[in-house]
Amino acid sequence: ITTNTTHAANASLFKKLPYDPIKDFAPVSLIAKSGLVLVVPSDSPVRTVADLTALARQRQGKLTFGSGSSSTRIASELYKIMSGAPALHVPYKGVPQALTDLMGHQIDFMISDISPARPLIQAGKLRAIAVTTAQRHPLFKDVPTMDESGLPGYELTAWVAAFFPAGTPTPVVDQMSSFIQQAMGSSAAAEHFGKTGGQPLSSTPEELAAFVRSETAKWAKTIKAAGIEPE
Repeated sequence: ITTNTTHAANASLFKKLPYDPIKDFAPVSLIAKSGLVLVVPSDSPVRTVADLTALARQRQGKLTFGSGSSSTRIASELYKIMSGAPALHVPYKGVPQALTDLMGHQIDFMISDISPARPLIQAGKLRAIAVTTAQRHPLFKDVPTMDESGLPGYELTAWVAAFFPAGTPTPVVDQMSSFIQQAMGSSAAAEHFGKTGGQPLSSTPEELAAFVRSETAKWAKTIKAAGIEPE
């Protein structure tokens, strides 16, 4: 079980990987995807993406955002690129640490995974400004998308997929793919992922292979445009 980090983003974030995300794996099926949510402290004057962009320009590059993963970093970089908002990146070891500092006003905003941010939003400690999905998120029906907020075409989701080692017999791959498709189509899967902000998915091995190629190109373009140098 792997993610967009290992199979799409890392190819552009690192000069050398101990694995080849394409050649070393046999695609099986997508499993789930999840959007992210743009959050600010609950007492922040920012209530819309337009407000955030205006504040960033007013602060002349001194506005800060946190990240605790490649997804949260790239989501914010994509926002900067599409809005033209100057902001400084503050890296964290994980999303929870970044959210803690956001509540403490050590940073100004963050585009976070939904699962850790949701209870803080519900508790009134953070304010949700927008979601990164193409449509409004079921858990945040009153929160607009980034697209609706004035950034046409903005969409970024984190995803999970299943792979076997390269060379796994095709019948084994197909059998597992079929099993995952059945499981992800169940009401139990919808309920489980729905609680954490995710959406169950499935695909054929061929569809996953094409999806990974597309996602790798998409993430590479964003990472390059953001000026992020591979480590």
